[in-house]
Amino acid sequence: MQDIGLHFEISFDGKLLLRPLTKADVTFTANVPELLLVAAAKEDPDTLFFQRKLRIEGDTELGL
Repeated sequence: MQDIGLHFEISFDGKLLLRPLTKADVTFTANVPELLLVAAAKEDPDTLFFQRKLRIEGDTELGL
């Protein structure tokens, strides 16, 4: 179970874009602290994935 249940899309095209969820190429599912660590490049997504704290679905190569 995710801790806040938010669903949104983030992309980058010269600036950070945040919008409602559409069909994504890759999806990350985790609790907020883990997502923030990945976004801030403070934690390796592979580490969180193998600790089962991060779920990656879709084009995982693109996501990593």
